[in-house]
Amino acid sequence: MKQGLIFIALTLAVTMTLVHFFIGGRLIARPLLESDLETLARMTLYLCWHGITIVLAGMALLYADALFWRKDPNSARLASGLAAAFFFLIWFVIAAFGLGPLQLPQWIVFAPMAVFGALGVKHANRA
Repeated sequence: MKQGLIFIALTLAVTMTLVHFFIGGRLIARPLLESDLETLARMTLYLCWHGITIVLAGMALLYADALFWRKDPNSARLASGLAAAFFFLIWFVIAAFGLGPLQLPQWIVFAPMAVFGALGVKHANRA
């Protein structure tokens, strides 16, 4: 594994988790709770919001596992796969709803996270 590349992916994952939790909570989650949506829709979206928080933190922990604990490249592979999946999901929504790329700017972090993580494990021995 190329640890420097995995460290960059870890830093992006931690940053994304913190931005999601602190800034996104104020800009997205709080207004969502205060919205006029039906209770089921509002609570389902709020639950999904926190589910994403857990996934983002889990991705950071997977990169940390690859670097510091078990040093298993499969942990970084999984986190990078999740980052790539989020990247493609975001671009699907952008295309499907005719949005501009900066209306859902999260892809800007997921793309390099997926790339740095994948490149970091590219030459690791496969189990």
